[in-house]
Amino acid sequence: MATKNSKKIRYIICLALTLSACSGGIREQLGLERDAPDEFLVNRHAPLEMPATTALPPPQKGMHRPQEKTVETKAKEAVFGDTAQADQTNSQSSVEQTIIQKTGANETDATLRARIDHETDNLNDSNKSVVQKIMNLGSKKQTLPSTVIDAKKEYERINEKAAKGEVITGENVPEIEE
Repeated sequence: MATKNSKKIRYIICLALTLSACSGGIREQLGLERDAPDEFLVNRHAPLEMPATTALPPPQKGMHRPQEKTVETKAKEAVFGDTAQADQTNSQSSVEQTIIQKTGANETDATLRARIDHETDNLNDSNKSVVQKIMNLGSKKQTLPSTVIDAKKEYERINEKAAKGEVITGENVPEIEE
């Protein structure tokens, strides 16, 4: 009788191992597999917001949610990065605009980038070795002399203008002659 029971136990163990190895239908029918939702298929919706007034227009079927981004916007963000930062810089508060006007930050020199690039090119040219200068002998690139600002005199000039309440510009900057 012990051999009959041991045969039954072996048979049950073999059957259990066989069924546990099965994938799909049998495991689901026996309740051995969990039916979890796929997290990649779940649609995300923007959070609900409290409206400024309680008089809401009735919802219309099929209308786009205004707080959600369109597919085109999502694609642009994926390719070009987050545009939220660009939107924040365009929408400045009145306090920010006042500070910018009083500091003169909106009155910058439009040719500043070109001047910096030009001075950088000059600096790079002056740091070239003799061989590199000889190799570029026939280049038609014109170079203007770069200027070095006298830091001490510039500091004094800025303090004087600040004391008088004048706007500090890039005019009459003291330079060191080489």
